[in-house]
Amino acid sequence: MKKRTYEESEELVYDLAHKLQLKNLKISIDKKYVSTGKRSRTGLDKGRTTQHGTPEQQQARWAEWQAWINETSRKSPKLSFNALTKIAGKQFNCSPRTIYRHCKNPKK
Repeated sequence: MKKRTYEESEELVYDLAHKLQLKNLKISIDKKYVSTGKRSRTGLDKGRTTQHGTPEQQQARWAEWQAWINETSRKSPKLSFNALTKIAGKQFNCSPRTIYRHCKNPKK
């Protein structure tokens, strides 16, 4: 299948709209968004921020996890870092691997 250029794709869309006589449906292709991918990037950024929070919120959450790990390690020095991440994962309702990625071993 031949790969179409932007102009060919645009012509194809307008031809289809004309043939189907879509009077109520206005097909608009904003060249600024298509050429830069701005709409996709801003949508992705909004979704990521909604799901995971802003970078400042993430740093605050990770600091809270680290403080909890440090405190628990001080109270129970026999627990390994692996055991601490499993307990913290249950405590903060996330995967132990996530805790492992964002926290440091307090014993090292």
